[in-house]
Amino acid sequence: MKIQVTLLSCTQLSTDSNHCLCTQPIQTFKASLLIENAHIGGILHLQLGIA
Repeated sequence: MKIQVTLLSCTQLSTDSNHCLCTQPIQTFKASLLIENAHIGGILHLQLGIA
């Protein structure tokens, strides 16, 4: 089982604090670190898919 992670950069937070408006996807090998930061800072919107 592989886990695919898509990280999207956010230009602006929406009215719903749990989501944000996202632009181009960010591709990085440090996905886990960005996920950690996103959970803390709430500045990244994460889309997780299991393939």
